[in-house]
Amino acid sequence: MEAAAVPEWQRQFDLWFLILLDHLCESERIWTMGYPLARLKQDFRHASRLEIDHRSLGFNNLSGFISSGYSHLCTMERVGGRRNRNLIVRPIKTPPTRHDTNYKVADTCCLVPFVIAVFLYFVFTIDIDNDNMKLL
Repeated sequence: MEAAAVPEWQRQFDLWFLILLDHLCESERIWTMGYPLARLKQDFRHASRLEIDHRSLGFNNLSGFISSGYSHLCTMERVGGRRNRNLIVRPIKTPPTRHDTNYKVADTCCLVPFVIAVFLYFVFTIDIDNDNMKLL
């Protein structure tokens, strides 16, 4: 029995979302603010020209899709007052603080090189016979 093929938008989203979470880990201030869930679809569409189609995967809303598929990477929290409550996304790993005595550059959220390598693996193939690179 064949496994269901992963849609192109989801492959692109996985990479884009990892980069977004890495960016949120860069500073304590950015991590504290979080990322508004309401902006996720629009920003992904702008970055990739693809739509997040969570309904095709059986999720009625975006928050269900994120909390189910990415709970190992991030949390969602409600912030704001009673009248103005919003969902935000925060990476699970917290950023280093200035006062952290064990702070090392290697301990920060350094997913970008890994994500770039994975992206290049999926996007490019090397034609060894002709010694050139072709876009898939």
